[in-house]
Amino acid sequence: MSIIEFKIWNGEKMIYDEKEMLLYTGINDMKGKRIYEGDLIQYQSFCDGIEPEIKTAIIKFEKGCFYPLTESNGNSSGVLYTTGITNIKIISSIKQQGEENEQRERNKERK
Repeated sequence: MSIIEFKIWNGEKMIYDEKEMLLYTGINDMKGKRIYEGDLIQYQSFCDGIEPEIKTAIIKFEKGCFYPLTESNGNSSGVLYTTGITNIKIISSIKQQGEENEQRERNKERK
């Protein structure tokens, strides 16, 4: 999630605020679900002359671009829009991850 700073004119004065927001990548997975920063995805990566491979990555937003960071080494294979990526599938959305973490915390408190 990213911290977004903004200002709003309410007709009388400027209001400054910060919110933590989920950024939409502008890309949907193969089922039509929107992909957001922080989502865990699985995708097929391909380059000319190289056998396609299945990769798992977390979507990160840095320097104005979305990157799929692979779990194995934390490296990116390039900007999400320009890399040879097909068959994207969301494994776990950032929303699901948050709900699962909250449930784990509630369960710990009950013990």
